[in-house]
Amino acid sequence: MKIDEMASEQIATTLAKHYDSLFYIEIETGHYVEFVTTQMLEELKIPEEGDDFFALASKNADKYVYPKDLERVMRIHDKAQVLEQLEKTGSYSMDEVALRDEEVVVDAIHVARSDGVG
Repeated sequence: MKIDEMASEQIATTLAKHYDSLFYIEIETGHYVEFVTTQMLEELKIPEEGDDFFALASKNADKYVYPKDLERVMRIHDKAQVLEQLEKTGSYSMDEVALRDEEVVVDAIHVARSDGVG
């Protein structure tokens, strides 16, 4: 069975709905496109596309990350750290402690290199 582009897009959209946000990032340049976002991230007014995901993440982290977890989260959003981890394993997952409507929640972060890259 050959899956056409439309079916692939529908599968991706269905899977993406399980996340608060989903970004495609060109790791070398930092250029990103956002595919899914929740109301929480909409309130941050993050552009749907931009030229430096890593600068954007650093700039906005203190608006949604629990203060005691901020330093650790800043390290994992560092481009050099992301590249190093992707070179080692191709993907990684971690949790971050976030604030939503003044409540502490734990978000899962998944980072993966696209198939056929690296």
